[in-house]
Amino acid sequence: MKKLKLVLISISILFYFNLSFAQITCNPAGNVVIFSNYDGSGSTPGTRLNIDIDVNIPNLKIGICSYERLTVNIGGAFAGNVTEVIYAGYNATGNNHCGSVATSLITGVSASIISYTIMPPATYTDPDGWNNIICSYQCTAGNQGGCNTAGQVVGYFMSAFGAGNIFRMHETQYGCWNGVTKLISTGGNCCLVPPSTNPPNANFTVSDSSVCVGSCLNFTDLSTNTPTSWNWVFTGGTPGTSNIQNPSNICYNSPGSYPVTLTASNSYGTDVLTKTSYIVVTANPTVSINPPSISICPGDSTSLTATGASTYSWSPSTGLNSTTGTTVMAGPVATTIYTVTGSTSGCTGTSTSVVTVSALPNLTVNPNATTICNGASDTLIASGATSYSWSPSTGLNTTVGNTVIANPTSTTVYSVTGTISGCTNSTSVAVTVNQNPVITVNNPIICNGGTTTLTANGGTTYLWNTGATSNSIIVSPSSSTTYTITGTLLGCSGTNTASVTVNPLPIASITGDTLICPGTSIVLNANGGTNYLWNSSATTQSITVSPNITSTYTVTVSSSNCSATSSITINTFPNAIANAGNDVTINIGESTQLTGSGGVIYSWSPTSDLSCSDCPNPTANPLATTIYQLIVTDNNGCIATDTMTVFVEQKCGEVYIPNAFSPNNDTQNDFVCAFGNCIQVLNFTIYDRWGEKVFETNDPKTCWDGRFKGEILNSGVFVYYMTATLFTGEIIKKQGNINLFR
Repeated sequence: MKKLKLVLISISILFYFNLSFAQITCNPAGNVVIFSNYDGSGSTPGTRLNIDIDVNIPNLKIGICSYERLTVNIGGAFAGNVTEVIYAGYNATGNNHCGSVATSLITGVSASIISYTIMPPATYTDPDGWNNIICSYQCTAGNQGGCNTAGQVVGYFMSAFGAGNIFRMHETQYGCWNGVTKLISTGGNCCLVPPSTNPPNANFTVSDSSVCVGSCLNFTDLSTNTPTSWNWVFTGGTPGTSNIQNPSNICYNSPGSYPVTLTASNSYGTDVLTKTSYIVVTANPTVSINPPSISICPGDSTSLTATGASTYSWSPSTGLNSTTGTTVMAGPVATTIYTVTGSTSGCTGTSTSVVTVSALPNLTVNPNATTICNGASDTLIASGATSYSWSPSTGLNTTVGNTVIANPTSTTVYSVTGTISGCTNSTSVAVTVNQNPVITVNNPIICNGGTTTLTANGGTTYLWNTGATSNSIIVSPSSSTTYTITGTLLGCSGTNTASVTVNPLPIASITGDTLICPGTSIVLNANGGTNYLWNSSATTQSITVSPNITSTYTVTVSSSNCSATSSITINTFPNAIANAGNDVTINIGESTQLTGSGGVIYSWSPTSDLSCSDCPNPTANPLATTIYQLIVTDNNGCIATDTMTVFVEQKCGEVYIPNAFSPNNDTQNDFVCAFGNCIQVLNFTIYDRWGEKVFETNDPKTCWDGRFKGEILNSGVFVYYMTATLFTGEIIKKQGNINLFR
């Protein structure tokens, strides 16, 4: 539909009450405020129309009219006073230049108090305005350019809100409502209202137009222009007619869509309004429960599922996990009838289900307790049910059936669960297991030919494989033997074995020399065992002995607790005799020969100053008195010792050098030497007359033979220099001439 600007040829004279444009609030006592516009608004908070309820007006009703789509938000301190909001207009889908709005929308208050009417019929016919409420944008008389007059808009909303409401203010506008906030406290800009000299415009509403079978409704007259009589026709309702203004308790008992007709009359005429399919009566749902009846056992639960409706409510709550929902879990302690009320589109239906609680089986087990030995078994028989399940499975030959064989290895309490008519109960039976006695017995080790006692413990009675019945027996096997013992305690028996190990006797022996020299020692080694005991009380395998006379030694050899004895006799050689000779006295620097006897091997000490230490007669030249020890070994390898003393006297005399010599090989004065008895360190040098060194020595026993570099020198005078250190520590220095004669 396009907006039309109508040009009327005829001019009608309009009658308005309160034709005043300066008044902001038309009636301060009113509770109806109206906003109308040619244009609409955007949809965002910055482009919508905002109505701020900043005045405390009880039962506030708001009418909004526009040609284009719009978005309105109602807020403010007293927004809670709003009880009804009606939008009326064209709500054009292609004529909104104020913003992108899919359809007109009002927010800020409950959606339940908002209604949207598109192009509703005007309740007041005006030649200057449109016959359907679509828009209003000015507060002036005359042609409204295809929109409604302000009086038509006010008349429509006052009729729609019904009797008892009072017009307060009207705000008209041409242009977008983008981001505008309208305050109730600032009032409006138009107080034009329609005259009342017209026939009624019939209109009405109902408390609920969509109900369930059996519902009763209340109707409210919304007719304008003050009707004085009413005639109602309620097709399908009971009662079917009424002549009061606001009939109530009109009941509908059959499903279907029914019309309602109101004829409103006053002295100016009559108006008839029929709303077809106005009352929609929905059949109540047919609700059922699956299962309709069921048996459970005490402590169990079952699921109950309702069908035929959209939502469900269950009662009583006893034993239910929930009182709402399609499926609930029911676990009553006694038989209970549950009722479910199902709802669909506000209509309800009921159904019931019987949950029967069956009794538990009375279980018994024979025997109700039993005692067995470890490894034995017993038969358990259950009764009182039709099927049985046993646990734990340990030691059972089966876990089902009324009879089982139990042979646990330790005391066990078995639980049996019996079932009858789907219900189970449990009982238990204790199988006490007496452990077989642990029989202990010794495992002795004996020597071949010995006896031993075997002793068993752990029982009260005993039986040996020998036939003996005492706990101890004496045995003497010739080889390692195993004996079996069975002991009994509290009716249960245990078996063990005793091993008698027969060890062979050890073979004892002793190794070592049987001849030794007196005062020497030898090592005797015993063999044949692991432990040893000598007649000397020694416990080592080897001992060292030093007999001075022929002696016998005995050892006891033990192995694996068995022992044997062996002996050895040690003989001694005659004593060796050593002779180091008599003591002697020499002058310091002299030597003497030592004379030893008595052996075949000799050893002198100390070895210094001796010409040899392993000969019988060494030459000794000690510088101080010395005691020499001689060790001799005879033909038997026996050793003896003796000592002698070389006394050294210090008679040094003068150190001198001859002043002439004649090296002509006549054995007379052929050499020139440094003479002295006590020279220890010497430096003796000879030079010719030209100062050339022709001889030098550090050995007091080395003399000059008159040669130089192997050549015989001629007669002449030579110069010598001498420095001598004596054994006494004295230092002597000399120099002089030596004459060489040929």
